[in-house]
Amino acid sequence: QVLVKSTSPNQPKVIVQHSLCCFFYKKTVDISHKGCTMQDSTFQKMTVSDIKDAIENISPPQEKTIQALEKDSRTSVQQLAKRIRRQQKALAQEEARLEKMSALENKLRSRGFTHIAGVDEAGRGPLAGPVVAAATILPPDIQIEGLNDSKKLSEKKREVLFGQIQTQALAIGVGQATPQEIDQLNIRNATHLAMRRALDQLSIAPDRVLIDGNA
Repeated sequence: QVLVKSTSPNQPKVIVQHSLCCFFYKKTVDISHKGCTMQDSTFQKMTVSDIKDAIENISPPQEKTIQALEKDSRTSVQQLAKRIRRQQKALAQEEARLEKMSALENKLRSRGFTHIAGVDEAGRGPLAGPVVAAATILPPDIQIEGLNDSKKLSEKKREVLFGQIQTQALAIGVGQATPQEIDQLNIRNATHLAMRRALDQLSIAPDRVLIDGNA
């Protein structure tokens, strides 16, 4: 059950309850597991603030609800509809990107491999310091939104993803090769050494390992 408080004292609270119904200003509105559908007349009697509060508690808004927002005469409500459209488009693009990124992993899973590790390095480009590698095994049913090459992410996004990976990963390993080892082995072989050390640190032995193509 989701409760959205009205900003006006003379307007009732909005209650949304899964698989039952929700009441907006004494108007019954259908609701299903995919979200709540609101009629045009419902929005017209609501303040913009109340509409935003209600929409935030409906995930995801159904098509009829978005269309009702688009038909509203108020510019701010129409802008809200546009924002929802943009969010839906971005979400669909992200889901497609993650699916494409997981294609090889999914192919291996279809062949019966369960624990598939991904490993990559950082620090291969700098002129000084060690080269560090990390290996991770994620659950098969997990897709972490925004997961990408760290160089394509902001520092803030990297920190957020770091926490999510730490929480959801089945196993994480970190390894490194020292500057002395880089001098002895060359950077390519030292990178492979760091990767092997990261894999050795995994608490679960991987069935297969996916390595960055440039390694």
